Amino acid sequence: MSNTGPVRVAIVDDHSIVRRGLSAILNTNEQLKLVGEAEDGQEAIELCELAQPEVVLMDLIMPRMDGIEATRIIHQRWPHIQVLVLTSFTEKEMIQGILDAGARGYMLKNVKGRDLVDAILQVYQGEQSIAQEARQTLHISEQLSMLQQEIDEQQISTALLSESLNKRLPKLFPNFQIQVQIFPDQDLYTYPAQLQAPIPELRWAWLRAAGEMKIFFHGEEFPWGGKQTWG
Repeated sequence: MSNTGPVRVAIVDDHSIVRRGLSAILNTNEQLKLVGEAEDGQEAIELCELAQPEVVLMDLIMPRMDGIEATRIIHQRWPHIQVLVLTSFTEKEMIQGILDAGARGYMLKNVKGRDLVDAILQVYQGEQSIAQEARQTLHISEQLSMLQQEIDEQQISTALLSESLNKRLPKLFPNFQIQVQIFPDQDLYTYPAQLQAPIPELRWAWLRAAGEMKIFFHGEEFPWGGKQTWG
């Protein structure tokens, strides 16, 4: 980038309190210049047309048009405008979806002000800036997909499958309890061997209904009630 002045930044979020907080961070940093705010994806596109920001702080879930669609349009129309996602979500589909749409960075809303400024400057320079939690989600998803592909291709026996899980899962989740079950009621693999708190039936019932992987981080609410407190 050849601009020698402050980086022109736009804020897109449907919550006014969030916008005010972000505005305060931007307005107190001489390296950045706030050039406009938008409440949803449609307004974000209009703002980019009028104000030509260099970095857009983009929320994901908004009325009228979400952050993924807005990012896709902005990336297509103005490739020089970098999008930095600022959200509370750590789902793999959302992370991968917004990065595929053209976002350069992905940060969580609990990010510290100084780290947010650094992320803005990074994406302005064309570099990626992705929160550790988001990177962890993508890494785990990739490793589990590889494991699934290996299992599908080799069509290994139950005994060999247990051995393969024992080789991979403790390294992937070193601080977690793991329980793998073949529905409806066969326990295939547990780590550690004696679980402190075996997975209750309510969780298995949710898994049967969900049919897909879901990663829960510390403090996140479970669909079956309660919050994640041990990972």
